[in-house]
Amino acid sequence: MTRPQFTSRGQVHLVMALSLEAQPLIKALKLKRDRNTKAFPLYMNNTGNISLVVSGKGATNCAAATNYIAGMSSDAPHAAWLNIGVAGHASATLGEMFFATKIESTYETNSFHPTIRRNLGLPGATILSVSNPTPEYPSGVCVDMEAAAFCQNVKRFAATELIQCLKIISDNQEKPWTDFDTKTLPTLFDQNMPNIATFIEELLHLSNIEAEQNVLPGYYQELTQMWKFSQTQDHQLQKLLRRWETLEINDSPLRTFDATSLNRNAFLETLEKHLDTIQLKL
Repeated sequence: MTRPQFTSRGQVHLVMALSLEAQPLIKALKLKRDRNTKAFPLYMNNTGNISLVVSGKGATNCAAATNYIAGMSSDAPHAAWLNIGVAGHASATLGEMFFATKIESTYETNSFHPTIRRNLGLPGATILSVSNPTPEYPSGVCVDMEAAAFCQNVKRFAATELIQCLKIISDNQEKPWTDFDTKTLPTLFDQNMPNIATFIEELLHLSNIEAEQNVLPGYYQELTQMWKFSQTQDHQLQKLLRRWETLEINDSPLRTFDATSLNRNAFLETLEKHLDTIQLKL
């Protein structure tokens, strides 16, 4: 199988329940085990922008692994998140893969609605997460145990479009989960690898856009260490500093004005007037 080649520079965290599910991705994406991480098996690529954690089965394990990785990567709020795993379905073909358009659960009152900006050629479906394996196959939904816990936790620190789920059908009414041989899991993921790779590339792209949109302007850190700005003032400061960068002013605003003699309100007013004056001269 040809290994995926990614061109986007974003960051993505993959959360998977079982090692047998993860093995094909670890191989295809050239991930290596992080031996310094003990709580959960964690794998990274050589550039550090793709990680995969094996959580173990069920909502509790998935939530714990998700929060653990979020804590480790708190310096990357632009990262995308993808839960990949197997699910049951009343009538879908074994091996067919769906992306989640809605995630519900039997143990949460809130549902989650992922968004995706481009049509990636995959069918969409509602995912119903359950607490325990069930012999029932509700019509028209994928049944799993982790997606709801994953989304409800990740939404606290990631934008909606950066939270996605992919589910591969492992069992249905004709071939129920009680007859499923877990040794066939790697095959299910291998045969879907091209579409999985395309989905990951899209998430890397979205993550990169998010990172570019949230880069703090120059001199922001220095100024926020000098003064404590209100939320409204903080937005104003960032807007003014981006104008400063756009106008390619080479000097620091801290040196252009005697900032030590100003309070935060006077500084913002002086900065804005200075930028208006420069713009009028252009």
